[in-house]
Amino acid sequence: MRYIGLYRELDPRQPDLYQESIHEAIARGATYSMEEVAKYLEAGHPTLDVMEGTPDVVGGAFSALGGPSMMTDGEYAWRYDLSFYVRHYTPALPEEFTARVHELNGVVPQVPHEKLLLVSSAINEYLGFRKSEPDRYRRGGQPR
Repeated sequence: MRYIGLYRELDPRQPDLYQESIHEAIARGATYSMEEVAKYLEAGHPTLDVMEGTPDVVGGAFSALGGPSMMTDGEYAWRYDLSFYVRHYTPALPEEFTARVHELNGVVPQVPHEKLLLVSSAINEYLGFRKSEPDRYRRGGQPR
């Protein structure tokens, strides 16, 4: 899993996970279509829901309900509030990611349910939450 948009200003308590500065990413500028990338980020598959609002750490232009929630396209993972930063400040993002968005015409690919469970488990572990057991449940949330 490749993580994007985990800027240190968003969670300074986790410097090992949130390393890049959003201010540096904004200063580098973007070479992508802001609208295409923002819509792609918004359409990602939810993998971790966090019911916490987050303020805009750059200029106070917005707050995002569920901001720290995590989204994915099966290959990349990002916070839900990344789309807000893309719309307001257009920070630089990895070229491989923006090329993928462009190649997919801005449409998030379908990801099999079983893979989403594995991705969700990997994201939880990466963020320091307890390990989940995706094999323990089948579709619909019923124990096997």
